[in-house]
Amino acid sequence: MKLLHLILLSAATASAQFFGTSSSNPTPQARHLNVTADVAFPAAPLDLAARPRLINGVATTVNVQVANQEAEPIVVEYIGASLVDTARNVVVKNFTSAKVGTVLESELQLDQEYAFTADLAEQVLNLVVAVVITTPAGEVVSVQAYNGTVFIVEPEASIFDPQMLFLYILLAAGFAGTLYVAYNTWIASVQPKQKRKFDTPKPVAPVVLSSGTGAQYDEGWIPEHHLKKPQVKTRAAGPTTGRKVRKVVE
Repeated sequence: MKLLHLILLSAATASAQFFGTSSSNPTPQARHLNVTADVAFPAAPLDLAARPRLINGVATTVNVQVANQEAEPIVVEYIGASLVDTARNVVVKNFTSAKVGTVLESELQLDQEYAFTADLAEQVLNLVVAVVITTPAGEVVSVQAYNGTVFIVEPEASIFDPQMLFLYILLAAGFAGTLYVAYNTWIASVQPKQKRKFDTPKPVAPVVLSSGTGAQYDEGWIPEHHLKKPQVKTRAAGPTTGRKVRKVVE
């Protein structure tokens, strides 16, 4: 109880300084008040029936129920929570208090949501949730709503999580780069080099000519001026011979 009182004292004092409480005495008193408080946890991420869990980075929203059995109305000022290491008797984490400031009449109940987010290493701690109440006489009284063991855990990883997909891409790129460097360093350097194949000239289609006898042969190697056919001119012979003479003109 002494540790709980110190927790509520620090939480209430910090909340009063931040929100500017009008009460002249913001220190929570350790006297009995006919007011009950309870906490209802959602099914996820906290499951009190199996294993209470606070998931790092995931906001936990609880429903704080305050019932006033006093003859006079009260004022629900703040709701706060802390994580306590009971083995060492120290406060590990003080969550930010939530300002409520609701007047609760006699015989009535208040349902108020309160959210907090854990960001610690995986471990087992005690979760303490308390309500700071102001009486008509100006007293500030703390009422415990919950005090139980919780497990601080990391969120479950999913293969479809964008951060995990980005990590997979980085790992795949690094693995591919390592394989490329290893191949060029130890495999490609010891492989025998292939002989270079020189380009062979493209075959030239031969020029095929037909002779008078019907035989075909390649005349690509014959000079051009030898391929010209000679022109034959005929002239009349002299009166004494009576023969015609042909003259070959190239």
